[in-house]
Amino acid sequence: MKKSFRKNIFLILFWCCAVSAHAELPLQVQADLLKHELVTAIKNGDHPGVLEHIEKMRKKGIDTGTEVYFYEAQAFFATGNNRAGDVALESYVKKAGSQGANYRTAIAMLSERLEKREHEQKLADEAARIVAEEKRQEELFTKSLKPIGKVTSVNSDWGFAKATLSVAEIPPQSYLFILLADDVVPVQAGKLADGVLTITGIGQKQVPTDTPLLAGSMAMPAHLAIPN
Repeated sequence: MKKSFRKNIFLILFWCCAVSAHAELPLQVQADLLKHELVTAIKNGDHPGVLEHIEKMRKKGIDTGTEVYFYEAQAFFATGNNRAGDVALESYVKKAGSQGANYRTAIAMLSERLEKREHEQKLADEAARIVAEEKRQEELFTKSLKPIGKVTSVNSDWGFAKATLSVAEIPPQSYLFILLADDVVPVQAGKLADGVLTITGIGQKQVPTDTPLLAGSMAMPAHLAIPN
């Protein structure tokens, strides 16, 4: 037991001394070690390792040279960070110029990325347009809604309810809705007698009495509809 304990202590002390010695190596030696590890990572296609070693070198103020930007770009693209890859790739072609060892390959990559970025920008612009249009439709829809009565009784088995109107008549060409706690539900007008309107389309929804009945001048936008 004592021998095992002493052995473990020795190994821990040995490891600490080794780490300390490595940290105290001259900067040039540390630079050479990191460059060796970086080249090994590049050759092995270890993209996370490439990025890790480049970051270590920069933190230590070690000059990485120009070609590193090319391999950094490759590593970023391979790990899915296209934005950082674009920055590294553009840095490479600017710094290396036509004399760079990987310049032609980088130019081909840059041409492909510019085309993809243009496509990605078009998709982003279209997505933004759709969001803006949906917001506009939602605002118009909300503004068009006016309360015209309240639900007074519900028949869940048959999926209809009755509402007492607070207006003399339903505005012509109106769309009707009931306002629940977490939803606006389209309903259809049925028989109207003595100010009491039968409404259908509530399905199996739990509709409390006094639920507001609304009339609007436009149908509910498709993106607001909640599937049954």
